[in-house]
Amino acid sequence: MADCLLWKLQSRNPSEVSFLFGSMHVKDKRAIELAKPAMDLLSKLDVLYLEVNPLELDPSAMSSAFKLPEGLVLRDLYPEKSYERLKVSLIKYAGIDPDMYTGFLPLYLLNLAYESMLSTDYGYPMDILFFNLAREKGLTIQGLETFEEQLSKFNEVPLKVQANALMDLSRRYTSHRRKLKELFHEYLDQNIHTLYRKNKNQLGPLRKPFLYDRNFLMADRISDSIVGNNSLFVVGAAHLSGKYGLIRLLRSSGIKITPVS
Repeated sequence: MADCLLWKLQSRNPSEVSFLFGSMHVKDKRAIELAKPAMDLLSKLDVLYLEVNPLELDPSAMSSAFKLPEGLVLRDLYPEKSYERLKVSLIKYAGIDPDMYTGFLPLYLLNLAYESMLSTDYGYPMDILFFNLAREKGLTIQGLETFEEQLSKFNEVPLKVQANALMDLSRRYTSHRRKLKELFHEYLDQNIHTLYRKNKNQLGPLRKPFLYDRNFLMADRISDSIVGNNSLFVVGAAHLSGKYGLIRLLRSSGIKITPVS
């Protein structure tokens, strides 16, 4: 299997041609340049599929989804001294004061911290740039998953696991930033196999709900969606490779899939 971010999908009908692109949720101009060939395809296509359709997201529902259970605040998840150390570290390294997010899940703060580790050349991350461009061109926009389906995966992560992950990041921020930058450079080199392996290893016991289960779901929906449509499917690059990756799953369903150089 080639190391490539952009793939051509063909069903049994030769007139139906779609594409699959591996994205990364970043605002760095170097990554956005890699997405330009896929963005250029939008003028020739009918539908853009993202992992989740932003048009279906309710901001108030999203905010509520990342809130701690009623009556619980972030400080309750840690011994007092541990929380104070976490607070000092997050402010120092990520510019995030956890007291400003006291009612939010640790996973929410984790995402904020990771976003602070990479360049922000653009005002929006890559997937939203795809979304905005598709709207400008009048394409239909769909989601491969619903917001509720994605949220259910977050709900499978116990609070203790979330709290420990945030504490580990605060203690080893430099190490986490280095590993994220290594992943980013693997993305720039289009090393989809390495991206898959590293993401799989980092997910540990959560790889089944966050990676494998989602791949099976998205592969089924891509297989159904390419019939009668010429579409672009934009998913996280870590979903492409692997035994249960989208490329292998789509091929096993009878779709011809080839890299676009």
